[in-house]
Amino acid sequence: MTCFHDANRGLLEALRNPDAVAPLLRGATGADAVDGWSFDWGRVVDAASGRVQAVYTAPCAPTCVIEAWGSLHPTTRSIYRLTDDPRLDTLARVLRRAPNLSVVRYRPGKRCMLSGSDRAPFVKVFNDGRGARMFEEAQALWRAARRDIDVDVACPISYEPALRALTHARVDGVSIAGSLRRDGGVLARRLGSAAASIAVSPLVPRSAVRHGDELDRSCARAVEIAALIPAVAPRLERVVFELGVRHGRLPERPLRPTHGSPHMSQWLLDGDDLALVDFDRFSWADPELDVATFVGEYTDEATANVPAVIEGFVAGYCDTYGALDPKRLDLYRCHKRIAKAYRVARSFRPDVERRVTRHLDEAMDVLQGAETVA
Repeated sequence: MTCFHDANRGLLEALRNPDAVAPLLRGATGADAVDGWSFDWGRVVDAASGRVQAVYTAPCAPTCVIEAWGSLHPTTRSIYRLTDDPRLDTLARVLRRAPNLSVVRYRPGKRCMLSGSDRAPFVKVFNDGRGARMFEEAQALWRAARRDIDVDVACPISYEPALRALTHARVDGVSIAGSLRRDGGVLARRLGSAAASIAVSPLVPRSAVRHGDELDRSCARAVEIAALIPAVAPRLERVVFELGVRHGRLPERPLRPTHGSPHMSQWLLDGDDLALVDFDRFSWADPELDVATFVGEYTDEATANVPAVIEGFVAGYCDTYGALDPKRLDLYRCHKRIAKAYRVARSFRPDVERRVTRHLDEAMDVLQGAETVA
């Protein structure tokens, strides 16, 4: 069977090229004089139908989405502004009320993050009512910051059910990335300890992620990856089978509060103070899941200090939480590799098969004990 990306190469190349689709975007927005369109994000939605999505931005023009089914022919495409997103049907009202807001991050049909000036709050608009739960949890996190957990967090401002809009203040600080690359293991140990302070806190998340949930998610992703790139199906089958066997051996144990996605981009540094943002996945879970998330993301950084940073983060986490289960940690690291493969498989990159193969081989290496971090 043919790889989806090879079969649809012409379409994906056109969608990655803003100049190729600029006439379509100008026609859809009525902004005929607008130039400078940029490709912001794209994904394969469904291999069976051939549906793909791409998001474009331009100065002085609304963010636009192109959806296509196999080609850009008028009968197999749809172009709309983000304010016409059928699943984010409250977004237009939010922007009419506050027209100074600009798009920070937009995922069609799912969510949109907005903000104004450098000091303005963030507004997150969702396609469902999850913001109500997140607002309650954000209030608890705000009360816990610097008392029960060793990080600053965003101050929640409001949740408006009619708009499905969650508003929270900005957090002071700059990205941790530069400092982490310079200071390596020392700073990483502080991050690990701060992340672990959530796990030992009295916080009470409203949702839970058990190790079996991660296995179910990886199995579903494997099916989608194989549909897009049939050549990697044998690798996927080996990895998923081995995961299933090892999950079956894991004993159940009490879950702990976790951030859910504490990768490097979620951390800020304000002087000597640490802050952690985007608690969208805050939940009861195994602490090893948080550690695997940071480790898995930082492993792909093209810097010489990757081993020192990973070792420092794990050591710092253990300083505060206690010993981690190495077998459980390796399973979650494997799941993170599958998640990486899934994101790559749905991207418009021309080299997806090579990259997906690499992530799956790394997953198997983790399971076979070729890599250890604890």
